[in-house]
Parts: sequence; C-alpha cells; structure tokens
Amino acid sequence: MSQVDSVAGETPAVAATVSVSASPAPVRFPGLSHEQELVIQELVGGQSDREAARRAGVSHMTIYRWRKQNPEFAAALNAWRAQAQESARDRVLGLAHLATQALQQALEKGDSRAALALLKSIGALNPPAPGPESADQAGLAAKLDEIEGLTQLARRNIHARCANHQVRNDEKMYVDDAGYYLNRK
Repeated sequence: MSQVDSVAGETPAVAATVSVSASPAPVRFPGLSHEQELVIQELVGGQSDREAARRAGVSHMTIYRWRKQNPEFAAALNAWRAQAQESARDRVLGLAHLATQALQQALEKGDSRAALALLKSIGALNPPAPGPESADQAGLAAKLDEIEGLTQLARRNIHARCANHQVRNDEKMYVDDAGYYLNRK
C-alpha cells in the first residue's frame, strides 16, 4: 500500500515520498494450510512453481493439483495476485511525478529520443484516419456500421443456439469465410 506525504507549503506532486512494502500484506483465508499460504506468498513474490514448492517443502505437482482441484487455494492465489497488482499500480502512480520530471528534464536538454518516444506514446505521429468527406459517405458509413453490428449479433445468437443445442433438425448450418449462417429448409 503506498503512502504519499507532502511537505508543508509544497504540492504533493513536488514533495511526494513513496514508501511501499516489498510485498503486499498477507490476506488470510480460512482452510489453507501453512504450506499453501507459503506457496502463495512465494508465487506472488515472483517465484516459479518449482521454487515455491521447494521453499514450502512440497512437490511442484502438489501446487498444480492445488491450482486445479482446490477452489480455496485458487481463490486465495487470485486474491493475492489482485492485491499485488493493486500494490504495484499504487507504487507506479506514486512515482509518476518523478517520471514526468525526468522526461521534462530530458526534453529540456534536447534529448530527441525522449521527445520521439513521448510523441509516439501519445499518438502524435500517427496520421488521423480519413473520415467521410460528404454527407452521403457519412450516411453510408453509419449504415455499414449498423449492418456489421447486426451481423455480429446474429453470429453470437447462432453460436449460442448451437452451444445450447437449440438448432432444430430441419435447420442446417453453413460456414463460409464471413462466418456462420443458418439456412432454414
């Protein structure tokens, strides 16, 4: 969890200090063994399955089995990963002011690579997509978008009906390059 403090009289972006623990605080899940909690901590900390297994004193196949067959373990691992990702995002956001200051300093010194990277990242070097030049073209483009949307909706409905076995015997499905179509007989 990040903590941003500001010095009196300065804006938080200028006087921010970020203190973050190396790993997120452990989340406790009832029903997990000590070995399972240790494995989760190791995995979230970036260790491989084999290394986490070695450190916890279990087989890497045990970890595989826990992932596939133990919903409590899988849920705990997913929760810890989400917490680790949130912590990492907090850390990055806490350092954003330093990144912008470094970029500003590089640009002020004439660093063309930094300037080019910035322009690319904001899309300033990409030409705008050509749009319709007349009302007729705009109308045709809108109609085409509507037809494409309806086509995608029809395809999803067909896939759902087939997945649910709702296609009747007197219906045949034909597949071509454009997708799936029903032909009623």
